[in-house]
Amino acid sequence: MRNLKFMFLFAAIVAVSVVSSCGGGDGDDPKSDKEITVEALTGDWTLNTGSSTFGNLTDTPTATVSVSSAGINITGGTLSDYVSGVSFTVSDAGTLTGASATLASSEITLDGDVTASINDALDKITVSFSTAAARTAGTGSFTLVFDKAS
Repeated sequence: MRNLKFMFLFAAIVAVSVVSSCGGGDGDDPKSDKEITVEALTGDWTLNTGSSTFGNLTDTPTATVSVSSAGINITGGTLSDYVSGVSFTVSDAGTLTGASATLASSEITLDGDVTASINDALDKITVSFSTAAARTAGTGSFTLVFDKAS
């Protein structure tokens, strides 16, 4: 009888230990694909001129860029004479959707859709669009590739 009481006491202690170690779900939940992408967008990015195409521009443009979960802001360099920004949203799946480009000149217009994507490693953004205009400089197909610097 004494052994039976001891076994019940031991079983009760084990049961309480197991239940208390399970926790109430207050631990860190895994991040969603959207949260991971938004975090990856924050930081320094650079224009990869070797992988980009710049329509009919004869000189390779330069750019100072800042990237956030809302898009890309191009504030410096010669590329900002043609495009000043790209906006997009980050979907729940962590992809870039709803892209649009803000052109710096009213003489240049978008010719078709703007696409923006981020690679699986979350360190390369590719933006593609075409422009048309009455003037020649800054028209044609653009593919802008931005690499994560940090």
